[in-house]
Amino acid sequence: MSITYEWHVDNTTREASTGKIVEVLYSVKGTDGVYSASANGSIVLDGEVTIPYSDVTENLCLEWTLDAVTKSVEVKNEDGEQLPFGEARTQVLKSIEERIATAITEQAAPSFATGLPWSNA
Repeated sequence: MSITYEWHVDNTTREASTGKIVEVLYSVKGTDGVYSASANGSIVLDGEVTIPYSDVTENLCLEWTLDAVTKSVEVKNEDGEQLPFGEARTQVLKSIEERIATAITEQAAPSFATGLPWSNA
């Protein structure tokens, strides 16, 4: 079964005087229709305010967030060279979604179980 992912901005922090968004709290939820898992994080944004706060949409904020997350890590190829930004962004997204997929797989077929062998409850 394939997994679908949903990215959301859960909250932002902005400078009150300018409306500049300086931090984004985000989450990613994956589901295969039966099991689900999620990841969340926060990222500090830097840069100039280019549009009024009231014009910022969730999609635009997610674009800024994904750009900032990508810039915050080094993504290299097999030769140790930094990947171009677009490829690095794809790898960062893939890495986050793979962690969620692993958690869903673990729910569907657990590697470990708990309990007491002498208890039937």
